[in-house]
Amino acid sequence: MLFGEHAVLHGHLAIACSIDPRVTVRVHRRADGDVHVSSALGECQSAMRAPDTSAPFQFLMTAVTDFAKQLPGGVTVHVQSEFRADMGLGSSAAVTVATYAALDCLCGTRRVQDDLLMRCRAIVRRVQGRGSGTDVAASIVGGVVAYRCEPMEIRRIAESLPLHVAYSGSKEKTAVVIAKVEALRAESGDMVTQVFREMDDVARAAEAGIVRGDWRLVGDLLNRGQERMEAIGVSTPSLEALINGFRGTPGIVGAKISGSGLGDCVIGLGAIAGDAPFALLPIQVSARGVEVTRIC
Repeated sequence: MLFGEHAVLHGHLAIACSIDPRVTVRVHRRADGDVHVSSALGECQSAMRAPDTSAPFQFLMTAVTDFAKQLPGGVTVHVQSEFRADMGLGSSAAVTVATYAALDCLCGTRRVQDDLLMRCRAIVRRVQGRGSGTDVAASIVGGVVAYRCEPMEIRRIAESLPLHVAYSGSKEKTAVVIAKVEALRAESGDMVTQVFREMDDVARAAEAGIVRGDWRLVGDLLNRGQERMEAIGVSTPSLEALINGFRGTPGIVGAKISGSGLGDCVIGLGAIAGDAPFALLPIQVSARGVEVTRIC
């Protein structure tokens, strides 16, 4: 997530990007009526007619439930990920999209982009209770994506940008952070609603800056976006220490929280001259979105 966290749940614009670590899901039919899942998180087996949708496979298994009638004999699902799930970065959305697209191919349906987005967004909402689908959109389309959920808009605005990512060391569940912000919105009258409008203005200005490749402007807008994340109470001292470290690094033009907040990652924009003051994740923006290959 680059811009518009939380505000996107209320009809405002968000901007997100796809990153180069990949999640790969391989599926094949079974004859025993079961679902078998294997991944770095462990293994799971349950009946196809009633898949176990508890953690840690809740997104994957909820996607499987959509195909119960098409796969009465069961299915094996093997997940490989090039990054850790506990770092956030849209990993749940990536797994959901990869699983749904793989099962879609297995069943011969092959949804078009908007239909795949709507179905995967619905899965995220069934699991979390709420969810904009911004990370789902980035996982499907690839590159840098401008997105609004209601009414739905999705457009790819760039293939890449000079992004750097640092992990804070902890992550809070998105649903928990959303609930906290929504409670503040209910208590604060118009304050949070006004902040969301300002986030929308920042995101729209950032879209124009990204299209032009004006990274100094986009960096300034990242800083403005961070001020608004602080205003809705989702920043922490550890996140702000990383942000200040980024901003003090030669070549970085802006930094902010990425994602819902209260943990997870921080992003910095620009061409770093020399060494960063802390460890960076080996991540770059990727033009690749979801890709499907059928192996017979």
